[in-house]
Amino acid sequence: MRRKKQRSPVSQEEGATILSSISQSGQTGACAPSTCSIHQEAVMEAGQLRPTAEEDVQMDVPDSPHFNALHLAEDSAPSWRSESPIVPPPDLSSVILHDVEFADTINIPSDPTRFPALMPPEPSTLAEISPSLVPISPPSPLPHLSSLHSDSTDAQIAPIPDISQSPDVGDAPAPSLSPSPSQISPEFPSGPENDPVHRPAADIMHGATTTPLWAVVMLMCAWLHHKFNVSWRGIAMILQILRLLFISAGLISASDDCPRTLATTFKRIGLQDRFEIRAMCPTCSRVFPGDMSLITTCTHCEIPLFHTSSPSAFSLIATSSKTKHVPILQTPFIRPSKIIADFINSTSTMEDDLDRWRQRPSTPGILESIQDGKVWQTLLGSDGCPFFDTSPDRPNPEELRIGIIIGFDGFGFKRSAYAGKHSTGVLSISIANLETSLRYRVENLLLCGVTPGPHELTADQLQFFMDAFAEDLLQLYNEGHRVKTLRHPNGRTFRVVVICECCDHPALCRMSGFGDHNTELCFCTQCVIAHCKLFTERGLTIDAFPPRSGDEHRQLAVQYRALATQAERDEFFKSHAARYYALSRLPYFDPVRMSVIDPMHNILLGVIKAQWYDTWILTNTLRARTSTNKVPRELDQIHALLSNFEMPQWVGRLPRDVGYPAGGSLTSDEWKAMALVYLPLIIPLVWEDWCDVSERDYQKKLRAWEAKHADHPNPENPKPERRMHPQDADNFLSLAAALKTILARSIELADLPRAHQLLQDYLHAFYKLHASHIKPNHHFMTHIFHQIEDFGPVYGFWTFLFERLNKVLKNYSVNNHDGGELEVNELAQSSSVDGAALQDAALHESARIMVRAGTDTRGTVASLAQETGAVADEMGVHWALGPAARVMMDPTLQTQLLQYYDERYPQSQIVSTFAQQRQPGETFLNTQVSIHDYLILRGRRITVSKFNGKSPDSLVQANFGGRRYVGEVEGILSHRQLMSETRLPEAYLLQVRWFSKLQDIDTSIWDPYPELEVLFWEYNKYLDPQQEGPPSIIPACRCTLRKYPRHESDEEEDLANESADKTAKRIWATVGLTQVY
Repeated sequence: MRRKKQRSPVSQEEGATILSSISQSGQTGACAPSTCSIHQEAVMEAGQLRPTAEEDVQMDVPDSPHFNALHLAEDSAPSWRSESPIVPPPDLSSVILHDVEFADTINIPSDPTRFPALMPPEPSTLAEISPSLVPISPPSPLPHLSSLHSDSTDAQIAPIPDISQSPDVGDAPAPSLSPSPSQISPEFPSGPENDPVHRPAADIMHGATTTPLWAVVMLMCAWLHHKFNVSWRGIAMILQILRLLFISAGLISASDDCPRTLATTFKRIGLQDRFEIRAMCPTCSRVFPGDMSLITTCTHCEIPLFHTSSPSAFSLIATSSKTKHVPILQTPFIRPSKIIADFINSTSTMEDDLDRWRQRPSTPGILESIQDGKVWQTLLGSDGCPFFDTSPDRPNPEELRIGIIIGFDGFGFKRSAYAGKHSTGVLSISIANLETSLRYRVENLLLCGVTPGPHELTADQLQFFMDAFAEDLLQLYNEGHRVKTLRHPNGRTFRVVVICECCDHPALCRMSGFGDHNTELCFCTQCVIAHCKLFTERGLTIDAFPPRSGDEHRQLAVQYRALATQAERDEFFKSHAARYYALSRLPYFDPVRMSVIDPMHNILLGVIKAQWYDTWILTNTLRARTSTNKVPRELDQIHALLSNFEMPQWVGRLPRDVGYPAGGSLTSDEWKAMALVYLPLIIPLVWEDWCDVSERDYQKKLRAWEAKHADHPNPENPKPERRMHPQDADNFLSLAAALKTILARSIELADLPRAHQLLQDYLHAFYKLHASHIKPNHHFMTHIFHQIEDFGPVYGFWTFLFERLNKVLKNYSVNNHDGGELEVNELAQSSSVDGAALQDAALHESARIMVRAGTDTRGTVASLAQETGAVADEMGVHWALGPAARVMMDPTLQTQLLQYYDERYPQSQIVSTFAQQRQPGETFLNTQVSIHDYLILRGRRITVSKFNGKSPDSLVQANFGGRRYVGEVEGILSHRQLMSETRLPEAYLLQVRWFSKLQDIDTSIWDPYPELEVLFWEYNKYLDPQQEGPPSIIPACRCTLRKYPRHESDEEEDLANESADKTAKRIWATVGLTQVY
């Protein structure tokens, strides 16, 4: 019999996770319009996107006639970044970042100042001010940018026993990450005595050896084994030779506790599995304990659950066991009570992060998070009181209340070049208590189980897998679970409730017992609509059908389960479109209300894709270049426009050949950018150029058809159809404008009726224009407004979070074994330690070197953890300034600052250093100013323009006195100034060149949709610097483009030469990014 390959205790990707986090330790953790230069016809100049400057550079203050400074805010100091050499003065310690709003209009006083200020703090006396003008050292150590998963410093590493007195001679093998069934208890014991307080990773690494030198060595050896498959014997040889070399060099003594095997290395740094392996019946998929001593055969099919394999020589030595009982089909599983208990202790601040929602301020009439939704606010606990009660006299105030979002998604991956496709299902949860910036971190998505392949489970089979999960959730709701925490070493009870489940539609139907979109009786999870009604105007009307009842669906699920045969169940499902689902055991779970139609799949991958691909590409509404002479047509004009967009780095780019087969398929983020940024500007321009041509061709074909078939009541050829509908561009703008509200990060309830009407107009018009292209997603979208009211903005509950986890899992290096071994290996890698941010500089640098040594980590845990971690860091920052250089001001800047202080503080009596003399009470202007590389505003980075023609991250958009402005940031400044006996609040200023509004252009197609923020400006022309600028900024993007006279038809290719010497007017167009990025 072929010996089964023993799985490595820790995967390559686990090691990548560890090193990625360690290598980032010690590192610290805004926004643009879109400008377009339009020649009034068809193709744009190609432009190269320039990268955002990330380096710390010293910038000279521009001495430009277009120089203007914009006061940012005084009532709140920015969240100072650790690397900045400038620190806020003591009186600016309080940060009121939420006061900086992105409003459509701002109340401006009748005589606004050039630099309006916001609530300055109390002045300090002169005695409190240091007379030094040199940069002040940064404070030590500051919170990492507003407590964003603030403790990357800690990792989910289990405590390890005291090894200080345990010699390494005769080390036993390390505990495997996939223990044998005999090692696994069918139930995890509960109680604080079995859940020791989590130790920070730094403590574990420093306690792993009395010789700090060995911390680096152990980390390196673990990495060599996981990443480069160095054998156990090879690692043992390295450890023992290094020990001899260090002793010879006098670095250590012979009595030092040096590890000599890989087993000891794993033990000391705390690598171990935290899940159980369960046996699944290969026939019926029922799930049983993984211990053969408890059960050996399936109680339903009466077939064996285990097979016996010959032991390896290594296992004989390690365990003295002659046989090892392995499930024929195994599935890994972690109970929610176990993984959440570990998660509470995953970092030193996580317990506080989970409770922070209680202090979160909310604004009436505005939805900003899932906590603002009706479900969070109305869910009741097992005692009948609000589950998320914030009142001071609430019962059991010490309990930790946690809300979770359940995700289940199936995905397939190819195991090798010769093996077939392998499909599996992933069950995971997201913690709704956390701020968005924390929830979007990969390490904060909790993987609870993986269903075995090679095929996904059916709806009925999935419930066997889900039963233990639902049972544990019921226990967590009724009685809770007690766990020791850093703040409660004697134990603290936590309770858990499901807020919603969010999956793609097929997975949602399997999870909650609904019929999918092909079900004739009722294909929608939210309302009672037959499939035949989908292709009617009523089928695309919001709230046109009665809602489904959660209680009724639960009762039908119980009846379905009571049926004896599969034939009876199939007939029942055909009659009621309902089947049993495991979550029906939760008394509070409403399967209709809490089964969310995922906005990512429904809107971005559904409706937007149908509009672009099915409606415009497949029908040749947007045509490719001609096949013979390659004459550019609609798609080529779109590509030309796209090539000149100047987009901030955090906005998705579209493929160069989008629309062509070579362009490939788009990701959900690219569909979002297409719908909200690119196409609202491009589609009207394309329709303006090509719709008349299409209409003439249509009329010509129609006349020919009528002449040919005038006397035939049943013509052979169908009647010609319009290739481009004149109303299509305007209808698409209705959809895009509705999505600016629907997909916003925060939503005003007063804006929902407008979005409701825009969406309804789009759906009805789509029915009239493209009835043959209607999809179930068009109907599903009619329920989005109820979901927003129940769960807040879509950023809180859509499947972007869970798709990120799938991306990580797909890139794991796993074995190719069947029988569930591949899934066990996958979960073992995911449930390993998350990485530690350690204090030892040598360990930091060593980890960085190891990560870089990997051949290609793109798409792996290491790179994805770094990528998403960096993005999440800035997502949680409302306002922060980047590194700064202190420079002397030139006369122009001094004049502008004097004007600012004179307008803002009329009694300040600040005078220029060039003044002949100083009068009593006057103060000289401080001539030193700090020049910053960038600022972060609402989680988005704004950088200083490089003046090279492209400024994708330097464009800002603002509202001032009811008028919208767009400009280019030339400088980001902060300035401190004394005033007699006091110090003025520090001034934070932008230098901006504001674009000049274009007057002679027809914008009538965009005017009805102000949400799209499409504006036009004079090319390379700016406002007079004396004109008032706006007091607040919001992101936008810019595109520069040219239009030439179009081709009237494919045959008139010579028109391209005729128009070559025509000079078209170039302009800029901007598209705002308010709220959606």
